[in-house]
Amino acid sequence: MNCKNATRIAILVALCSILSSAAAADNIVLGFSSFDSTQPAAISGGVFFAQAFTIGTTVTVNDIELLGLTGASCPCTPRLDLTNNLGASVTSSIATFSFPISGTTAAFLTNITLGPGQYFLVLSTGKGSFDWQEGASLVPSSVGGINFMEAATSVNSAFPPGSAFSFSEFNARAFQLTQTAVAEPSSLLLLVAGLLGVLGLALLKF
Repeated sequence: MNCKNATRIAILVALCSILSSAAAADNIVLGFSSFDSTQPAAISGGVFFAQAFTIGTTVTVNDIELLGLTGASCPCTPRLDLTNNLGASVTSSIATFSFPISGTTAAFLTNITLGPGQYFLVLSTGKGSFDWQEGASLVPSSVGGINFMEAATSVNSAFPPGSAFSFSEFNARAFQLTQTAVAEPSSLLLLVAGLLGVLGLALLKF
């Protein structure tokens, strides 16, 4: 491959990269930007936690991210349930995820539309234990708010949201609800036109 072709390929790769990053970017619609490790909540086979939040206007959530998952004693079997209710009468969740702990963050692709109301992120494990740290740097939100924490020491291992939960003194745990923000078509077209012009000028020089 000669230098001219290599340069052209490099320009095209850069162009695609720029367009991809311009077309989509994570936008936190509710949650925290980081976590604080001064008050860990230990999740084990005998203690589950539910983080409550309220949605005030209908919103589509593309991802749920948990932050501050630390101190894992493995093997672990972490589970996340998104639900709008807790207690013995609850028999199903809106969404359920089982996942391994790798690092301090776990992300889940949801693409779920949530209407106004209260919801819970229930974090549990059947084996092992791990810590869920409190949230730090609250992100301003126009779609809802973050509520209290609840703890379940009388647990239902078969269906964690069906456990007996009660108010916890812990501060809110670290999580994020995110959307993929897509650039406006007009802005994207202007960007494409400008980059294609630059690409054309660069190719003419070869």
